[in-house]
Amino acid sequence: MTRHNRALAMLAVLLPAACSAPDYTPVRNWAESASLAVAYPAGVTSLRLRAAPDGPLAAPDAAPAPPPAPAPAPAPAPTARRARAAAAPPPPPPPPLPPTPSVEPVSDDAGLAMQDALVTYLVALATLSGDGVLTWRLNPMVELAERIRPRDPAAADAAVTLGAQLRHATFDVYRAPEMRGALVDANPSLQRILTALTEAVAARDAEEAPARAAVAASYQAMEREAAPGPARQAARDFAQLRDQEFADLATARAYYQALLRLLSDSHAMLTRRAPRMLSDDATLEIRQAEDAMRRAQASLPRGLGVPPPPPPPRPPTPPPQRGWWPF
Repeated sequence: MTRHNRALAMLAVLLPAACSAPDYTPVRNWAESASLAVAYPAGVTSLRLRAAPDGPLAAPDAAPAPPPAPAPAPAPAPTARRARAAAAPPPPPPPPLPPTPSVEPVSDDAGLAMQDALVTYLVALATLSGDGVLTWRLNPMVELAERIRPRDPAAADAAVTLGAQLRHATFDVYRAPEMRGALVDANPSLQRILTALTEAVAARDAEEAPARAAVAASYQAMEREAAPGPARQAARDFAQLRDQEFADLATARAYYQALLRLLSDSHAMLTRRAPRMLSDDATLEIRQAEDAMRRAQASLPRGLGVPPPPPPPRPPTPPPQRGWWPF
């Protein structure tokens, strides 16, 4: 084999490897883990006093109606003892216990919209990292931005900007080679949404404080009115159980804020590593960030009575094709 033939054979072997897409599997795995972790409705949920049928909040529930009295048994033959007992005045009834306010979980709609915006972007980032194409022919963040705007107008504008970037990536048929540029361009908008979501989660503690104080006061009044012994202990036990519901949601929000800070730092790290994302040290750091994200998601409390998050939105249009061929 001549030198020319050997060069052609080597070129035939190396050409497919040179034309293949870069392997951004660590970025894809991180984005998939982050998209699952950020969708946590309990992080933007608090307890409030249930509204009464006539409208105002903080109205206590009415006491349940007593069960119907059973039919009286046939009276036995009167005796002297029964006659004296019938003539004695009946004992006074025990004082009624004060009604306890009823609470219900309520989620911040703007916070849920911010979560949906982050999930949409992270799913798109995972798609590009896997050399897939996006299918957002329209801006996917417009409706989400309208829900975010009452809480934070700047975050709503950032969501619109982020959606416009996804739409631009769709029409320019971005894939794995263009992923790094899309990630760097999206970082400012993503950081602004993360900041607004962190502030919204922190605000739930103050919004929940009046309901927690009202419930605690009602159980304290119940404990004072209850007779010493089992009744008073039952009032204390019920008060502890109800306060634990508030404490569990507060703990969930604290863990979720830590996860949002980790997501912010990890995305900033990806932006910093974008020029040399395929180097060994960058790959190691991205895998460590993915592991930290998985651990943070596993630490989030579950079983708090909050409905699960909805699936991420799916675009209704087929993906565009690069070039004229249909494959």
